[in-house]
Order: sequence, then C-alpha cells, then structure tokens
Amino acid sequence: MSTISNLEMQAVHAAKNHQWSAAVELNEQILALDPTNISALNRSGFAWMQLQDFTQAAQFQQVLSLEKSNPIATRQLANIKQQTVVTPQFDSVDFIEEPSKSKIINLLRLADKHVLTTLSIGQQLQLHPKSRFITVETLEKTYLGSLPEDLSLRLSKLIERGNQYLCQVHSASGKSVRVFIKETYQSPANINYHSFPSNFQTDADSIGDDLLLLADESPLNLSDDDDRGTDKFAD
Repeated sequence: MSTISNLEMQAVHAAKNHQWSAAVELNEQILALDPTNISALNRSGFAWMQLQDFTQAAQFQQVLSLEKSNPIATRQLANIKQQTVVTPQFDSVDFIEEPSKSKIINLLRLADKHVLTTLSIGQQLQLHPKSRFITVETLEKTYLGSLPEDLSLRLSKLIERGNQYLCQVHSASGKSVRVFIKETYQSPANINYHSFPSNFQTDADSIGDDLLLLADESPLNLSDDDDRGTDKFAD
C-alpha cells in the first residue's frame, strides 16, 4: 500500500472518530506529498471547520482553483459565509462497504431541516426497530429518519435474533441523509444469513418511497446468493 493511500485511510478513520486535530495533521501530510490532492484539501478544510477555525477557507478556494465546479468546496465556502457547518457529501469509498456486512443507505421520512443540518460526518447513531420500520435516531434520541421498509423488515428479524450493528452519518444536508450501517456482531442464530446480500435492493434513490408493503405477519425472505441456498425466518 502506498504512503498516500495509508495516510488517506488514517485520515478518514480520524474523521469518523471526530479526531479533528489528527485529521488535519494527516491530511497535511498527504498535501506535503501531493499539493493538488483535492480529497485531502476538502477533508482538511472540513476538519478545520469542525475545530471552528473558519480562516482555513483558503483550502476550499484552492480546490476550486483546481476543479472549478467541485460541489464540496462550493458548499462549504457558502457555509463559512453563513457561519454554519454542514456535512459534505463524501464518496462511498470513505466508508468502505464490505460485501454482505455493510451498506450505505439513504434515509426516508426525514426529520426537519434544522435537525438534519446539525449532523456531522461519522456521527454515531442508533437503530430502533418499530412495527414496520427501523427508525434512525441520534444518541440523544432525536429522530432523523427511517430505513426503507424492505431493509427494515430484514434487519429487524436479524436484530431480534441477536445481530448487532453500527450506524454512522455518511453524509447529510437539509434535504437528505445517508447512513453507513455495518454488522458488528453476527449471532450464531443468523450464521446462514447475510445482512446485505448482493442481490438485495436497499438504495432509496433507485427503489423510491413506493415500496412493496409486506404484511406484518408475513415471513421475511432472506435468500442469499451463496452456496447455502435459500431460507426464511419462521414467524
């Protein structure tokens, strides 16, 4: 693995854990090796914003000098003028998706804009299974939105049988929230079932809000695309 790739992984890890000073230092190390690294400039600028040092806007301006229409830099410069901080839209690679174990999901039924704009990248959230949906809340129990219904039903069954999950903010604005969900513990009862099988649609952008309604009493089909075949959870 190259030096820059290793530093990028460390910088993303620092941001996910809200270690903003470390994030600044790591991104500066990348920029010492590659002064035109746009991702490092954006990450560094955002880390400085989280440290409430808005004088570092020059890094976002430098991004625009390299890439005139960069959406992250454009948005953050506007936020600095308004003295507000909104999480930038990072690429999915910043939260590594592990097949069957993790996924980036668009939330539905969102909370009000003033709630969503307080979120920060990597912020830890809670999953709360309800009768039909899994709601997503802050650790202070502030409602943010819900998972798509088909995914809610699947994960609810897995959680009921002992699985555990990490949920973090991947990106947010006043109009949308994406969360990164990762299976952190697989119960022996779920050993034959994937949390996010490759053939399972979870992207709210592609399936929309008009999901097929499944009766509460219906068993959830947990067919996986592996050699273990297809099975269902019993009621």
